[in-house]
Amino acid sequence: MKRPFIVLCAIALLGLTALKAQNSLEGYFDIGKNQVSEGLYSQLSNIGCFEKTKWGIEAGYQLGLVQPQDVIFNSWYMNPYGKIKIGNILLDLGGEYIWTAISPDLRETNWIIFVRTNLTHWQFVLGTNTRTYRLSHKAAEPFENERRITERWNIMYQVMYLLRPYENRWNLSGTFTNYDRFIIQQENNPMLNLRFDYKTTTRLSLYSELWYKPAGLMVIRVTYYGMFIRLGLLWKI
Repeated sequence: MKRPFIVLCAIALLGLTALKAQNSLEGYFDIGKNQVSEGLYSQLSNIGCFEKTKWGIEAGYQLGLVQPQDVIFNSWYMNPYGKIKIGNILLDLGGEYIWTAISPDLRETNWIIFVRTNLTHWQFVLGTNTRTYRLSHKAAEPFENERRITERWNIMYQVMYLLRPYENRWNLSGTFTNYDRFIIQQENNPMLNLRFDYKTTTRLSLYSELWYKPAGLMVIRVTYYGMFIRLGLLWKI
């Protein structure tokens, strides 16, 4: 439990740094069901973002409230990025590290490189990740060599369309992607997301999302895998 506690404190400290720097804090609650969840599952996530003119850093963690894998500290990530301009297009170039406890004895880590751009009605993200599965240190003790499986150069993608420009008080958007903040699917396992945003004040926004996960595109038929609802808030400090 020491390592998750240290990570949790570090991310909380980043959130306080963002607070002093007048950036943003975000929190959201997920509730859903899929074919392996054995009923409803729920998760709570918190994210802090510190951003300057030419660079930024984002970090967050996820807690499992009700879920079959019996892990409380699900996942954490850190994402530094830089901003460059090519012509009239502003690009975010960044890297990311994600640590996930799939079960009490199995871990997943991801190293990511990505490029992102925002247009008036669109957001595009393209990246690649190296994924490693390994046993926890305790589970690996009986083995002479640590057991690992590594997948290299997986493709990550996201295409989002916004009904209205970002600055409007309310908005509706749809996303086609194979990743979320704490999960990365295979290239042939995209997810669909419908989102509604509402700004209660200039600093505080509320949002809701409906996510749908099919079983995959490159199978004999596309079948239902899972669906969840997300309720969140974004506070620009």
